[in-house]
Amino acid sequence: MSKGKIHLIDDDSAVCAAISLLLKTEGYEVEEYEHALHFLKALKQTSGGCIVTDVRMPEMGGIELISELKKRCIDMPIIVLTGAGKVAAAVTAIKLGAVDFLEKPCSEEALLSAIEEALARYREQSNPDLRHRLALLTPRELEVFNAVVDGLQNPSIAQRLRISVRTVEIHRANAMMKLGARSVCDLVRIAMADGRWRETPESEDAFALSGKHQAVPAVRGGRPGARG
Repeated sequence: MSKGKIHLIDDDSAVCAAISLLLKTEGYEVEEYEHALHFLKALKQTSGGCIVTDVRMPEMGGIELISELKKRCIDMPIIVLTGAGKVAAAVTAIKLGAVDFLEKPCSEEALLSAIEEALARYREQSNPDLRHRLALLTPRELEVFNAVVDGLQNPSIAQRLRISVRTVEIHRANAMMKLGARSVCDLVRIAMADGRWRETPESEDAFALSGKHQAVPAVRGGRPGARG
């Protein structure tokens, strides 16, 4: 039985073939598209699944694709693959509704984990209880949560709140557990959904605080290096 359908969009045939082989080996059903427009044309024949798309492609890039899907009210989990240092593009993708982003080249483990989490979170969204979860936070946990989505790291949060770094770590872990968040991206997404997002240079860098979003070695099979 298939673990789920993956719509893979990348104009680099070598990258596409390598990722497709990996996902099929792991039990996923994979549909490959050379361009985002090809995927859009096939939407009537497809149903469900997770989208994995490159950010830079001819005619329509990953960001434009996400915007178009949003206009069409098509709600599918999307993972964006970006080139090293493309933080601004990643922030834009997340703000438009992408579930996650990975810098290319990424490891097999990082990609598979992102897909599994994307599909899991997508299923969880069928019962949204955001305000209930936020209400579970203590005043201090809420302060730490707001500081994290402002882009501050633990030492800076400790200085702002005049508490120890260890205390920040405890409140941060408790907040993430109560909110069902697995990463900084999740926290920012929750803040955006609740209207707490305040766009600043520091808040954009919040996306880079999670180690999984940093460049990692290429997958087996000679995956090409970063292009997008």
